[in-house]
Amino acid sequence: KPPPIPPPASGTYGRLWSRGHELLLGRGTPPAPSVSRRHVLRVSGPDAAPYLQGLVTCDVLKDPSGGVASTTSGSLLTTKGRVLSDAILWRGLPPAVSGGCADAVLLELPGCAPVADVVSLLASYKLRRTQVDVSDASGDVSVSCVYGTLVESPPAAGGEDGEPADACARLDPRFPALGLRVLSSRPGGVGEDLSEEFPARPGTHGILRTLSGVAEGAEVVGRTPLECNLDLLGSISFSKGCYLGQETTARAYFKGVVRKRILPVILRKDDGTGGGAPNPWIAAAEGAREAARQHQQELDAKAEEAKAKEDEEDETEEEDESDEEYDTDDEEDDDDEYEYVDDVPEPPPAPPPAFLPPLPLPRLSAPEAAVIMNLLMGDDAAAPAAPAGSKFYLEAEPAPAAGKRKKKPVPVAETVSGPQPGTSVVLAMVRLEHVLDAATWDLGAAGGGDGAANAVRLVRPDGTEEGGWRFYPYLPLWWPERFDARTGKEVP
Repeated sequence: KPPPIPPPASGTYGRLWSRGHELLLGRGTPPAPSVSRRHVLRVSGPDAAPYLQGLVTCDVLKDPSGGVASTTSGSLLTTKGRVLSDAILWRGLPPAVSGGCADAVLLELPGCAPVADVVSLLASYKLRRTQVDVSDASGDVSVSCVYGTLVESPPAAGGEDGEPADACARLDPRFPALGLRVLSSRPGGVGEDLSEEFPARPGTHGILRTLSGVAEGAEVVGRTPLECNLDLLGSISFSKGCYLGQETTARAYFKGVVRKRILPVILRKDDGTGGGAPNPWIAAAEGAREAARQHQQELDAKAEEAKAKEDEEDETEEEDESDEEYDTDDEEDDDDEYEYVDDVPEPPPAPPPAFLPPLPLPRLSAPEAAVIMNLLMGDDAAAPAAPAGSKFYLEAEPAPAAGKRKKKPVPVAETVSGPQPGTSVVLAMVRLEHVLDAATWDLGAAGGGDGAANAVRLVRPDGTEEGGWRFYPYLPLWWPERFDARTGKEVP
């Protein structure tokens, strides 16, 4: 009988960012009940990389430098441009891990991914002359996560020095704070060979991934890649060429508008005592509004300066016209004999970058979000019952305009995954127009009440409703610095 697994209580400060490891997939042995299984598919053969290049969103033909093993985050789409499954692609692995094939590409899929549909998709696009073989390698390798280190070198078997031949470790290609991913051919992973500095921490991966705002598996299946932030996480290459679902994705990226995106959201039950919103949210909203006010003042000042300059030029033109009456024909002939450098037009100056006001949401790391979450939950608070598919509606719906019929209420957010045990953070598909507009995202002054922007009622998939909730979305550290809230996309 395996030893009992301690609950992943995030209330223990330092637990989430301390050193440890977690087994996600054990070769030949079932993982612990609380550990999410992973699936590994092996695509081998001389045409493995070109074959996957036309099926996945990332650039597979970008060879790792010097033959070093590499990982790439990508996804497989349907013909309509919807996510079938996200994946982490491994290349350049040692022979003991890759199955003895130097050209093999291993696809690491989430445990809840539709593996059968992925295998069917890969088989349907395999031509008769394509020299590839697709097989299930879940029973040949193990997948582990190591937290608290950035050294991409797993321990050798038995504590020996040097690079091991049966394991490979790389930082998570989506976000380094998710830890090292270790792929090995050892039945129990690399846990037995880790020192006491990296004890077993089961359940950490799910909490850390939710706090970091990275969705995967069933949370992204059936949705568009841009809604799932795959473009912001580096999982899509817009320069590699065609791939399955590329036309719809490229059109949305270059010409479309992304109205919803997945964000981490902290939930808090409103007990009626008030107290205001947490300071990071108040400071972010006030900073965005102040930046907008300063920008408007600069525009007004430039408009006045331009008007004054235009009036001055008009006066100068009137003086030039009066001086031209005294010019002679001889002077005009002399002017034709010379080529004046001043007549060469100067290139126009480069336009300044467009103004993008700061977003009215705080940017938090996983440890910062965990501390705030615990302060909001309190000691005796239980995790909110907000399973996937729960919708959040504003408590105070805006009144319809004069002469207009009342519209059907639209949810401001919908959860794609419920909270992890002991936490109150969910991943939700949030309408950007509501939370990224500083004018509407008004939480009130600090200490003077939250306002109505984040007062919501929860409607679960079974139809039950519960009011009195506050929701606090925030931006993960991987969120781009320049982001246009009007188009919902990153601005270079």
